[in-house]
Amino acid sequence: MAHPSDVSTVAGLQLFEAGQNETPIVLQAYALLCDVMGADRVEDIDSFLRTVSTSTDDAVVPTLVCAAFDDRIQGVVLGAYLSNLGVGMILYSSVRVPFRRRGVYSLLRSRLIALLKSTGRRGKVAESDERGIQMQYLISELEPDSELSKTYLRRWGAYVAPCEYEQPAAQGLPRRKMDLVFQPIAAHSPPSRDQIAVAVREIYQRVYRMGEVGRNVQFRRVVESLHADAGPGQGAYTT
Repeated sequence: MAHPSDVSTVAGLQLFEAGQNETPIVLQAYALLCDVMGADRVEDIDSFLRTVSTSTDDAVVPTLVCAAFDDRIQGVVLGAYLSNLGVGMILYSSVRVPFRRRGVYSLLRSRLIALLKSTGRRGKVAESDERGIQMQYLISELEPDSELSKTYLRRWGAYVAPCEYEQPAAQGLPRRKMDLVFQPIAAHSPPSRDQIAVAVREIYQRVYRMGEVGRNVQFRRVVESLHADAGPGQGAYTT
């Protein structure tokens, strides 16, 4: 397996960014995601190849980071920079069981954040627009009450958006209730509800490539839950 020249090695583990044209590596990454997460939680292969392609949508810049040991991929994180929002998003992340609890996910995640930040700084936006200088948030869809979600909230200061978020039924994926989590990167506070609504629209339209988002029942349900009047102690951010 060929690796870029800037590979870093930690105890025999190699971290590297894989480009869309490195088809064998992309296919190995896809196979790992299906094996570890389950095929029902990963989009179909044709859709995945579009997701990792930089030519699919000018407003979405994908980044695939892999961890290899003995020339076999053991961990994957796929993210994207959403240039219309000035935020990054983690789309998929998986580490094989023998390499868990050894800091592999943290290494992959740190490398991904650095690359997404760099993408933001290179973004073609107006000089007065600070989103083109610093990435504001890192967004993730996480299983409610999962250990990873707890880590985001407790260790990385993330916020769960106060809405009934749903991963949409698209790209061969079923509808699934998830937590939409915002980790501040350059931002100093949680996003507003209006910012979250805009982010959900962008995710549905750009990441999941859904047409007529404004008419989509799932999208409207999420936004309505976001702006619904909350009773005492409800509708607040979870940290």
